[in-house]
Order: sequence, then C-alpha cells, then structure tokens
Amino acid sequence: GGSTGAALSQWVQDGGGLLIAAAIFGMSRARQFPGWWALLPTIGAVLIISAGPGAWLNHRVLSHRLMILLGAISYPLYLWHWPLLSFASIYRSTAPSSAIRVAAALLSVSGGGAAAAAPQAVSGGSSTPVPPELAVPDGNTLTARFAASGVQVYRCASGAWVFVEPAAALYDRYGRTVAIHFRGPSWESIRDGSLVEGAAVASVPVTGSIPQLLLRATTTRGTGVFGGVSYIQRLATTGGTAPAGSCTEGETRGVPYTAVYQFYKPTA
Repeated sequence: GGSTGAALSQWVQDGGGLLIAAAIFGMSRARQFPGWWALLPTIGAVLIISAGPGAWLNHRVLSHRLMILLGAISYPLYLWHWPLLSFASIYRSTAPSSAIRVAAALLSVSGGGAAAAAPQAVSGGSSTPVPPELAVPDGNTLTARFAASGVQVYRCASGAWVFVEPAAALYDRYGRTVAIHFRGPSWESIRDGSLVEGAAVASVPVTGSIPQLLLRATTTRGTGVFGGVSYIQRLATTGGTAPAGSCTEGETRGVPYTAVYQFYKPTA
C-alpha cells in the first residue's frame, strides 16, 4: 500500500544519505581517490534520486530554491574553477595562495551563474529526428525546444482506462524547470507566464509509447517563449501508454513518460 511505499522510499533515501556521509567523512589523503571510494557518493546519489520526489530530503531540502540554484550552476562552476586554478598555478609556478584561491572561487561562481542564466530556448535547427508526417508548414521557425518528463493521467471508466490529461514539467538544456504541461493540452512558462494551447493535426505511432504528434496552436497568451507560437511537435516519446489489465471504476493512474517538445512561431 501507500504507507509501505513511503517507508521504502524513506529507507532508500536514508541509505543514500549514509553512503554520501561516509564518503565525506571517510575520505583522507591516505586513501587514493578516485578508487572504490568513488562508488559511495555515486550509489548514494542514485539511491536519493530513486527515492522519488515524495521523500523528505528531496521534497523539503533538495527542492528548495537555493538547492535548485546550486544545482543549476554546479556544472558551469566545475568547468570554470579548474582552468582558473590551473592558470594561477602555472603563472605562479607554485600552489596559489589562499587569496588567489578565494578570488578564483568567486570568479567561478560568477562565471557559473552567468552560464546558468544563458537563454533557455534552443534556437535554430533541430537535433531531434522529425518524421515527415510531422513536418511544420513552411513559414514557421523553430524558437524553443524543451525536454519533458511527467505522467499521462488515465481514469477507469466503464472498465477501461481512458486518457484524462498530461501532467509534466519542461526543462531547458541546464535541467532547469521552465514550463508546465497540463490539460488542454497546454504549455505555460513559469518564467514569463506565456501560454499556448494546441490541437493535434497529425500523429505517428511509436511502439510501446505514446505517439509523436504535430499540434496547431489554438490559443496563445503573452509575449514570452510561448507567445505567438503557431505549431508544437511532440517527439522522442517514451512510456505514457494506458495501463494494462482491468481497473476499478473511478480509479486514476499516472503513467510516467518523457518527450521532447519543439515550438515554432511564424517566420518574421
């Protein structure tokens, strides 16, 4: 039942946290790294992620705005700090002083923040294969591309699973949540409040997954990323198909899915 699942999720989260703590406090200069010690934080991180969004650590701590910000700048920060410290060591021909290290750290945070704040939309050509049946008419230009993950919600009616609505989050290339996807189908930016609603005009089946779609915009709002959108493509779909087997009247179930959504606007 639900209580058993919640307890298991908590145990998985706690196990992951203990492995990461063991790596933090168990490492020393006498122990070579990377080595088998690298498995501890790696497995710990996998367990915490596997615990799901309902686990206390994920829901209360890792979902906090500060933690999301740190996550957004972490990879750019990693890319910035190493060349700065390396340049300082080469220039000084010795290990950099504490002052230089602090300055490099501050520059790394600034550079990482600037990189994380880069435009969220992907402009230009697509790297996601598009079936010919879903090609957008001439006179429209790709303006944004976002990965999405969430669920396709189904409800049991008259003994069969019936599709109700999608519920998903859209992410930019840095993994930041930029929009939500819900009944309509609609897409709404959490950054600028713009919105687009569409209706499917073409479909391509995908074995074991929900189909790929071409949708024509029926309503838009605002001037942001979704303002003035003319067409939407749902591509690279995985999962999301209706549950198998019998069901209980009125029961609802969310089936996980992923996809790539591409948004087009009329060419200026």
